[in-house]
Amino acid sequence: LEAKNPTSFTDKIGITPDDVRRKLGNRAREGIRLLSALLKDPDPARRVQAAGALGWFGDEAAEAIPALKAALEDSFADVRSAAAAALTKIPESK
Repeated sequence: LEAKNPTSFTDKIGITPDDVRRKLGNRAREGIRLLSALLKDPDPARRVQAAGALGWFGDEAAEAIPALKAALEDSFADVRSAAAAALTKIPESK
């Protein structure tokens, strides 16, 4: 099954990218590493959410660019789409 809309999860729980950045603060790097690792999770919905969340970090997620580029080859279209969208939000990937 294809994963659902990558933004639906955040809509349901009512958080924004700014909320995430504010709450993580100095732990953002750890979060980015964890999200990058989730791009290889067996569950495609988790991979979609991880890619979407990485896009929230903008230029802070530059270290995730290789993992996001690898996700462009994922077997699930929603994962590929979420990874492509995230890469557009990371200035260094352009």
